[in-house]
Amino acid sequence: MIAKVIDHKGGLHNRVTARIRLEPFTLAESSRFLRSRNIKLTGYDQLTLAMVMGGVPHYLKEATPGKSAAQIIDAACFRQNGLLRDEFERLYASLFDHADRHVDLVRLLAKHPRGLTRTTLTKAYTTGGRLTQTLTELEEAGFLSTQLPFEKKSKDTLYRLADEYSLFYLKWIENRRDSGPRRFLKLASSPAWHAWSGYWNPWSTNTSPSSNKRSASPK
Repeated sequence: MIAKVIDHKGGLHNRVTARIRLEPFTLAESSRFLRSRNIKLTGYDQLTLAMVMGGVPHYLKEATPGKSAAQIIDAACFRQNGLLRDEFERLYASLFDHADRHVDLVRLLAKHPRGLTRTTLTKAYTTGGRLTQTLTELEEAGFLSTQLPFEKKSKDTLYRLADEYSLFYLKWIENRRDSGPRRFLKLASSPAWHAWSGYWNPWSTNTSPSSNKRSASPK
């Protein structure tokens, strides 16, 4: 949409009358959304759910009344037919051409929760060219957050993976596909989970943690 309409250099130039950036829900909006569906979770459970689903309404629809966050996550992420069990494999391919470039960058950034600079990414990115385009597309879609440190140059821009689902999938679902009962409940009581969840930034749900296209209704 951005490349072929908004930034189009042909007959569509200056034809756009308005731009609407559809953001995912904030924590407060997610809470109201869940309450509107008669889902009553504790504040801790809401945070736990946000660490997995971000503020994407389509994902949050997996929550059902009377279930805890652990039960909801178990059903959505670890059961054989769970919506989010294989979502990662379809998501990027549905949004981007040549999605392997985007996935490689996402995987690289997922290993560095504090982020990587543009200079480091240039050295580490091995998929091929178009690094700038790929970073821009991921940022516009809401998968990345960027920060330019004070009095630094653009090459020092810090890129951070800010999509909760991608972070959760790459750490806890991929290569851990056992679908036994209470899978997440067991996981959530482990020291590894407590250490990992300590990196999570609750304010990221007020910016752009999830793909704008996924903030809409189901595909």
